[in-house]
Amino acid sequence: MTCRWRRRLAVTALVLIASVLPLRAQTVLSTTVLQNDLDANSPVSGVLLANAGSASAGSVIWMNGEAMLVTAKVNDLVTVRRAYGTPARTHALGSLVYLGPSSAFTAATVAPGASCASASVLPHISLTSGAVSQCIDGKWAQVTQPGTPTTGTGPVVLGVSPALSGTVTGTYTLGGTPTISNPTIVGAHGAAESFLVPNDLGTPDLADDNFFLTSVAMQATAYTLDETDLAADQPPRNVTVTHTAQGTADTLGDAVIVGTDVNDDPITETIAIDSGTVAAGTKAFKTVTSVVTADWVIDGVEASEDLLEVGFGDLLGLGRPLAAASQVFLVVYDTGVVVDAVIAVDDTLVEENTVDFSGATYDGAKVAKVLLIP
Repeated sequence: MTCRWRRRLAVTALVLIASVLPLRAQTVLSTTVLQNDLDANSPVSGVLLANAGSASAGSVIWMNGEAMLVTAKVNDLVTVRRAYGTPARTHALGSLVYLGPSSAFTAATVAPGASCASASVLPHISLTSGAVSQCIDGKWAQVTQPGTPTTGTGPVVLGVSPALSGTVTGTYTLGGTPTISNPTIVGAHGAAESFLVPNDLGTPDLADDNFFLTSVAMQATAYTLDETDLAADQPPRNVTVTHTAQGTADTLGDAVIVGTDVNDDPITETIAIDSGTVAAGTKAFKTVTSVVTADWVIDGVEASEDLLEVGFGDLLGLGRPLAAASQVFLVVYDTGVVVDAVIAVDDTLVEENTVDFSGATYDGAKVAKVLLIP
């Protein structure tokens, strides 16, 4: 065989091999929805996603102009390092999230209308400008998300191509440089609002043993209370009763607590007084209007009345009846996710639905929230 024929066979073989090899792999970023609020000032955060399936340590999630490096994942909860090559931002529950390998995010930008035929990652996200661009009919179209597209952007909203999320009025064209003319987008949000119900529990104060009644001599009639209403920024709290013996302990009996629940409906709880210590109730009171220790009997030795205090404890009222503790999907305190909260539920009595967590760190400033499954 001559050298010329060898060369021809070699070229033919290369052409055949090239014809059967797959084209260069293209990375398509996954999308999901944020399931908890994130504060811009927290350098390390737990991020709850509707579906974190493609996230893993070393990958990146991006939302609203901020990239975050994933350091760990447990189910749909990922731990991230914030501001990964971008500024840190505040993100609300329901924000659209893109997920992918760190190599899929770049500082480069693409021009709307330029060819995207050789794109290796879709959509293209620029870490410097925060622009998100999709490849539409072979040309780059910039995405506005969420909100109203402007001239120079393509018809891709919230990462869905080519359909728009929400209701769109007006017209758009794709000719030359993709543009959208005067559209109005209604309801362009993620699906989280329909899946989870956020419940703000305010900024709980540290438990206060004598908030309602400061140390007074015990009696068989109703006490004159120092306070009846919790502060407006407090969730309903469980009631505590503290006994202090004066010499020989009296016959204590029970304390009957009367007040209202979160809905201003009357409720009552009977708490067995525990000699020399604090006895805690389990119902969440918004107000306490009456405390009575009708079974109390003074001791027969010194005949000195023991002392009683009434305050509130660590339980926070959830504010609605729940059928199962699993309906409390997530507990957030300040900027962290609480993993060891103790939850009590009742599908009828709203005052029996409480959560107990981080009581020692309550300071009247940190916000407590729960996400509930309806």
